Amino acid sequence: MHRTRHAQPALFVLEYALAQLWLSWGVRPSVVLGHSLGELTAATVAGLFTPADAVKAVAARARLMDSVAASGGMVAVRADADTVRPLVEKYDDLAVAAYNAPRQCVVSGGSASLDEVTAELRARGVTVTARLGGPAALRGGGVPRHRGADRRGTSGSAACGGHGRRGTARGGLPDLEARPPRYRPGSSPS
Repeated sequence: MHRTRHAQPALFVLEYALAQLWLSWGVRPSVVLGHSLGELTAATVAGLFTPADAVKAVAARARLMDSVAASGGMVAVRADADTVRPLVEKYDDLAVAAYNAPRQCVVSGGSASLDEVTAELRARGVTVTARLGGPAALRGGGVPRHRGADRRGTSGSAACGGHGRRGTARGGLPDLEARPPRYRPGSSPS
């Protein structure tokens, strides 16, 4: 379970199974939200993907991420992205990987660069917590651009069952408008 190729499919199955359990108990959400891998789970629960298609996508994503040889990590930073971005942009292998709240973001990338930025942020009095390791800091500069890595990151996706569906690539709750059936999480809605 320490390899992305095994952990991500297992996590997806757990997330989807828990959603199905709640649904079997009669709990019907108005909105389902997800972040990163959870975007695929949310989209599947909302009916954008069949479970079989979602499992294929999750497995392909996990294989891709696991194929990146460089080691890296991710840290949660208690500061706004405008404070963090100038430090991160000095490194080719780092990215602001997620904008979780106005004063909370995630930085990810290569271990050495991440250590330097973490030290600089802490020297400025910024709280940096929850370091996670992983192959190529799964959401940072370690994943080559030609493989679809977005250096600005994503902050989640939402799908609204029964009221239309929409995902977001830059944060904020969607407006519940219906989207074309070709729309997939992580892409820009039309």
